[in-house]
Amino acid sequence: MKYAVTVALAAAVLAVVGAAGQAAPSAVPDLNGETLLSSALPARGTSQATGTCDPFGQSSFHFRLTGEAVGPYPGTFVEEGDFTLGPATSFALVAFDATFTITSPAGTVTGSKTLAPDVAPVNTGACGAFSGFVPNAPDSFNLQVPTRYTATLPGGAPDSGEAIVSYGDMQFRDLPDTNTFNFVQAFASDAFLGTLGQKATGGGKVAPDVSFGFSATRNGPKGNCNVVDHVLGVRVKCLDVTTYAQFDNQATFTGNASVDSVQTTYRIHVLDGGEPGDGIDTFSITTGSGYAASGPLTSGNVQVHSD
Repeated sequence: MKYAVTVALAAAVLAVVGAAGQAAPSAVPDLNGETLLSSALPARGTSQATGTCDPFGQSSFHFRLTGEAVGPYPGTFVEEGDFTLGPATSFALVAFDATFTITSPAGTVTGSKTLAPDVAPVNTGACGAFSGFVPNAPDSFNLQVPTRYTATLPGGAPDSGEAIVSYGDMQFRDLPDTNTFNFVQAFASDAFLGTLGQKATGGGKVAPDVSFGFSATRNGPKGNCNVVDHVLGVRVKCLDVTTYAQFDNQATFTGNASVDSVQTTYRIHVLDGGEPGDGIDTFSITTGSGYAASGPLTSGNVQVHSD
C-alpha cells in the first residue's frame, strides 16, 4: 500500500512538473491591419457576380471573389456572399452578408461579416447606368460597405471587429487593358478599436500599384503596417510604432520596419478626406532605406478616429 501511494504521488508530481514545463501557446495575431485585394488590372484574383439590376427597385447579387491578402496573414483569400441594393435614387445598400477564408503561411482564418451602418458614416451602392463605371454593363455595380466581422484565427482563437468593403464590377470580361473589377477590404479588430486615444486604420491601393494595410494608435503608441509594391517588388512591414501624432483628419506615425527583410525606419502620413475614400483619402510612406510611395487612394479607405 505504501509503495502504491508513493508511485501515485510521484506520478502526480511528474504530471504537474510536466504541465508547468510546457511552453504556453503563443498568441496569434488578430486581423487588425489585414487587407484583402482583388482586381482585373493588374490581374490579381477573380470576381464572379450574378444578379439583375433594377434601378427603380431593389437589386440582389451573389458574388465570389479570390485574390491577395496583405497583413498579419499574407497569402490568398476567397470571399463569397450576397448583397442587395436599394433604388438608384437611394444610393444605399439594404443588405450584405459574406463568408471568407484567408490561406496564409501564418495559418488559416475563416469568418463572416454583415452590413453594419453604425461602423462608418457612409454605406453607398448603385448598379446599372448609375454605377459610376464608363462604359458599364446593365448589371454593373459599385459599392462601399461598412460591416461587422467575426472570425476564427489559427488554433481556434476568436476575433471580431469592423471591415470596410469597397467593391465594383462593371461585368465586362472581354475588354483588354480595362480594370473591369476592383475589390479592397480593410479590417480593424475590436481589440484595437477598444483602446483609448486617437487612432487611424485603413487599407487599399495607391498608384502605380502599391497595396497597403495599417493600424496605429497614440495609446502606447502601437500599431502595424504592411505595404507591397507590385511594380518594384518591394515589401515593407512595420515592426512597431514609436511616435504618433494626429491633427483633425490627418495622422502621422513612425517606427522601425523591415524592407525586404532588411531592418530600417519608416514614416507614414495619412489623410481621411471623407467617404467613400477612393480619390479623396491619401496614403504616404517613406523609409530610411530610400523607398517611398504616396498619393490618393485608387481604391480602399482610410479612417482617422478621434478620441
